[in-house]
Parts: sequence; C-alpha cells; structure tokens
Amino acid sequence: MQQEVAIYTRSSLVEQSTAVAQPIVEAKSWHFGFKFGGSMKASSGWHSQTTPSVHEDEIATVGNIYFIDADQDIDMLGGEFRWVPPNDTSEVDFYVGYFVLTTGALYGDRRFEFEVAGSLNSYNLPFQTLQSGYGFFSIYTKSSLAEQTTPYSIEVIDFCHNVPTLENQSLYVEEGVRLIDIYDVPEVVITKFTKVTEDGLVLEFAPLRRGPVYMIITDTVAVAGMTSTNVQSLHNALGGPNCRIPGNLMVSCTNITFQLSGCSLSVGGRFNYRLWILQEDEEFGLLGEAAYIDFYVTSVVFDQGPFIYFRNATAVGLQYIPSHEGFEWMYAIPTAGGYADQVLLGDEPVVWVQRVKAMYLAAQGGKCQNVRAPILGKQAKVSFLYDCEFTLGQEYRIFILLEDGFGRQDGILKTVNFVYQGEMTKDSAIPYSHPVPSATMWRLIPLTQVSTEWKVQQLRMFSDVTCSHSVAAYPAPYRDPLLSTWQEGQPLPTGFPFSHPGPLPVESVFEDGIGRGFVSGRPCGPGDCHIGFSFGSGLFGADSMTAAVKVGCVEVTQSDATGEFAESLELQYFDGSQYISYRQAFNLVGGTALVPTFNGTVGLHVDPR
Repeated sequence: MQQEVAIYTRSSLVEQSTAVAQPIVEAKSWHFGFKFGGSMKASSGWHSQTTPSVHEDEIATVGNIYFIDADQDIDMLGGEFRWVPPNDTSEVDFYVGYFVLTTGALYGDRRFEFEVAGSLNSYNLPFQTLQSGYGFFSIYTKSSLAEQTTPYSIEVIDFCHNVPTLENQSLYVEEGVRLIDIYDVPEVVITKFTKVTEDGLVLEFAPLRRGPVYMIITDTVAVAGMTSTNVQSLHNALGGPNCRIPGNLMVSCTNITFQLSGCSLSVGGRFNYRLWILQEDEEFGLLGEAAYIDFYVTSVVFDQGPFIYFRNATAVGLQYIPSHEGFEWMYAIPTAGGYADQVLLGDEPVVWVQRVKAMYLAAQGGKCQNVRAPILGKQAKVSFLYDCEFTLGQEYRIFILLEDGFGRQDGILKTVNFVYQGEMTKDSAIPYSHPVPSATMWRLIPLTQVSTEWKVQQLRMFSDVTCSHSVAAYPAPYRDPLLSTWQEGQPLPTGFPFSHPGPLPVESVFEDGIGRGFVSGRPCGPGDCHIGFSFGSGLFGADSMTAAVKVGCVEVTQSDATGEFAESLELQYFDGSQYISYRQAFNLVGGTALVPTFNGTVGLHVDPR
C-alpha cells in the first residue's frame, strides 16, 4: 500500500490550508521550493487560515505596548501607541489594532482601530476617540496569509481631568427632589441626579479610577459614625437588592447611568435621605472616601401638563395632573415691559416661591388668583382664574405652584405664557380669531400617554378654523424625491410626510387613509411621538424650495382600540427655529376627531419637548 506525506507551508503567523501531497518513495528526496530551519514562505497568495491548523503564532507577537492618554475629556482617548516589533519581522506585513473588552483569545466584542504597515511601530490615536467601555487594546501582526490569533494586549486607562465638578450649579437635578447637602470626593464625579420618586432614582456618575463601586441609600438619622467600610458592607442600606450597587466593577472615567429601584422612600420631607457612593482602587484594594448627596423626595410634581384648557376675556383655565396631594397657588399677570419677569428675579428659587405664594404683582382684590387651593394626587384637574380682565393681543404669564402639605416649599413652580387672541370655550363661538399662521412644517403630537402604540389611519388638513377648506397635502412617493414613480394624471406632490418614530412609509395617512397608516410600534408619552407634513419639498425634488401653508384645523382618524389612541392632541407649526403649540383637542375616545374640537384659538407658547 502506497503511503503519502502531506507537507504544509507555514509562516510565523499561519499554516497553509492546502498541502502538497507526494508518495513516499525510498532513497529519493524531494525539493518543494522552501527552506528549512526558519519560517516556510509560500510563493502563492494564500489569504486566510483554515484547518488543519496546529500552529503557535506567538513567535511573531509584538513586545511591550506603550500608551498614555493625552486627551483630558471624560470617556475620550487620544495619544500615541508605540510597540516593540517581534524579533523576526520577515513575515510581518501589517500591524492591526483593536479595542477589546478583555484579553486573550476570548476577547468578546472588539472594535477595529487601525492597520499600519509592518515597517512602522507606532500609531497616533486621534483625540476625542470614544473609549465606550473597552478596557483593553490588542495589537496583532498580520502577514500576506492571515492575521495572527495571539495578540499582545494592554489595559487602557482614561486620564480624564476635564470632568464636571460636583457643585450645585453643575449637578443636573430634575423635578421631584430637593437637595439638602452635597459632599464631593476626588474618586468619583456625580453629574445627574434624576427621576427621584418613592421607588428610587437614576444617577449618572463617572468613577475616576478603575475598580469596584458601592452605592446605597440610608436614612440621615442612621448616618452618624458611618465609615467607608460601612458603605462597602452595605450597612443601614434601605430597600431591596435593586436599591444598591454591591461592588460592581466600573471602568475609569466613563459616564455610567445606574437606576436604583425598590427603595420604598417617603415623600414630603418626612424623612431625609443620604445617597452614598464609594470607589475602591482595584490595583491596591484601598477604599476611598465616600461621596454623598443628602436629599428628600418632593411630595408633588406635575405628572402631566399644565395646558391651557379654557380662556375668555375674564377667565382662564389650566388642566394638569399632580403626582400627589397638596396645595396650589396660581395667578396671571402681563409680561409687557418685563413686568412678569420681576417675580423670578435673582438666583434663589425659594425666593421665587415666596413671591408666588404672596401673589407678588397680582391684581388687587383677589382677582385672577388662587391661594392655597387643595389638590388631589393622580387626578386630572382644571383650575380656573376669574375676574382677570385680559386685553386683546396682550401677552400674559400664568404662575402655578404646587406644594406639599408639610409647608417645606418642596413642590414645583411652572409658568405658562399665552397671548389673548379671543375667546376659547367649548360652548361659545369666537368673537375674534387671530389670523391663521403660515408655516412650511406642521405636525400633530399626543399630549397624553398612549400605552401600547399610537395608530393614526388618516390626517387631513384645512386652511381655516372651521375645517371647511382642504389643504392640498399630496405626499411624494416614499423615498422617491425625484418622483421617478409619478405617473401622468396623478396629483403633483406638494411635500413630504415625516414622523417619529421614523422614517416610516406614511403616505397613505395623507392620501386615502386605506393603507396601514402610521403605527409608532411602541408606547408614546406626551410629545414623544409625532406625525407631520413638510410643504413644498416635493415640488421639484429634494433640493426644491419649501412653501409656507396655512393650517387652521386638522381632522385626524386614530385607532379606537384601548392603548392605541391619544386622549389629547396638539397641532404645532415650525417657525424656523422651534415648534409652536397652536391648537389642541381633549377628551378624545379614538376614531375621527377635529383638532381643535371646537372653534377657537389657543395661546401660542414654545413647546418644551
């Protein structure tokens, strides 16, 4: 039986995948065109390694890698990578660099950074390169055959000096919390303290060194004598396992967002709390000093609103939903000449609250004001101001303060501006209507939560407030700005539809309403989704001029299934820099409705979303 010998060529990086097989014949020798005693060099252009492969490619691995981050911004890298070439570089055509999550063959996810010629041994990493959680960097050698499998790796440390300081004016805090005291430490920077409720909070922070991080919430009564060791052992921690960080390993200088839940906190200042955050040095195992924030959970904020619900020459109504029970202070005054601005002069919110509670600059005799009116939590409320004497065409500002029942001024203060342009009621006609504005872009947004997904079957636009004169809103074919699918006899497109979420093929919404329509595919909060039309851009392709069009009313057909329609809608237009609220409709039950649901005008105010 004749036997054969299979001979594979192999470089320092990879073994050839296609062997040369020759029969074994006695007393003869064969010469295959390669030399022994070194690396085998194939003369053909193999490109990738396949089985059989039993090589060890550490021979061509680079030596030490050097890198010092010179970019001082958080989560940003920049500077020079240098490395020591392998002892034998005859087969090294390129060096390839990757950011990796861990070292070794099981590196997990990796991100390509560079490929440079084998004659080089350095690479300048551009400044402002995102680290994005990659803690290591690996460099592979590469021949004309393939990339090696065993790289050399180093840990990448972000030297971040330009980080926000932990001070009241730089720490971002949302509604729902009152800060009492803040203690800063050099090991960690806290940048956002948000979504504070009875259940917990969301914290954004940046550890300034790599290592375990511990976070707990305690009652301030229990903090006497608390040490870093107590924080590390989660001593006196409130809530369940999701209301703490028990030593999770964190990468240095990376913005981290962490949510604590199941904390069972009390509202209204009945208890003060301390959020502790402690950084441990991974290299030396040393505990730093714990930073903390003392706070209490405010008892009442706006879950929804406030929105203008009613207005005539002598009264105005705001609709909103408060988060908890408490009290309301509300009044309206003119804005002309900076009159209303005087209420919010200075940098002390407590002073603003005191002025509002004192009805500062309000009309005499208790006109156009509410003082300490009781409110109930989680219930829609319409609050009215009477005897207001509004002047046609003049702008006014409504101050509305919600405060808890504990008298600690820990509620929330908001303002609503409006221009009195005529009566807006459910039952009366409008004696005067401001001219309908012209705009290139109009959109419809939900003002209330849509719990499942927002479905809009059709949207028709009208140029007048009585919804009687249609606006030609013919959409260009989806993703067809040059109208290549337009046919003779079809209406000439007058613009493009747009939506969020999107982009989605929503032409049928503005055409016959027979197609799928607009479906958000997810829940929509107030102002979180929209559907609209951009006029003029469909006339002569994507680069054509836009056209301003008047829209005084829209007819919308929503789904009538529970969780698929908005109970309140708002029509907005784009004024060149921002979207302006124009008309609203409330108490909808799905199906077809007009926006507004009655003839009238609403105050023009900038949409904050």
